[in-house]
Amino acid sequence: MAPEDEKIPGGPTPDEKVYQHEDGTSTAASLKDETAVSSSHSDEGPMNDEIEALARQLTRASTTVGAELDAFCPQPGTRLDPNSPNFDARAWVKAFVKLDESEDSSAPPRSLGVAFRDLNVFGWGTGAEHQKSVVDYPLDLVKSLVNLLSSRKKRRVDILRNFEGVVEEGELLLVLGPPGSGCSTLLKTIAGETAGLEVDPQSYMNFRGKYQLTHL
Repeated sequence: MAPEDEKIPGGPTPDEKVYQHEDGTSTAASLKDETAVSSSHSDEGPMNDEIEALARQLTRASTTVGAELDAFCPQPGTRLDPNSPNFDARAWVKAFVKLDESEDSSAPPRSLGVAFRDLNVFGWGTGAEHQKSVVDYPLDLVKSLVNLLSSRKKRRVDILRNFEGVVEEGELLLVLGPPGSGCSTLLKTIAGETAGLEVDPQSYMNFRGKYQLTHL
């Protein structure tokens, strides 16, 4: 009998695992390689579990609707089958997106670009503004009552001045700046969320070739 630490000629090393096949042959695979592959997919585990659960629900629901694409009625044992150990979450998501795009009754995908020029946005204030806490809200109520009874005028506070830019269809707009520089105001204005803000009537905004400012 060979010692435990001695490698048998032609046999596997301590870092290898032997797999026996039906035809009588055997192969050795490195345990280190298996560990590396396992660890590379560990971060995707929770997400894959959620996708697998969703795929099972939709697969069960699709049996009452009829045969659709492979995402809903996959062949047993394939990588689109959520009940199979070969299930591939990434492949299933791609098949699901393709199903949605091929459906005649589904809404077309929404994509939008925007261009703006001479964009001026301002607000009205009576003094310095700061980040509010819970204690500040009762004080704001008192200040509001005082402002209603007094003749103190609000002053205009310019937030965005002569902004211009173009965001093409499918592009991502990233706005960077310190607090109070108007980053949130710019994004809200483009999205039409202008509650508490005023947009200069001379500002120009164009969505996919159509001049639209009524939503502001």
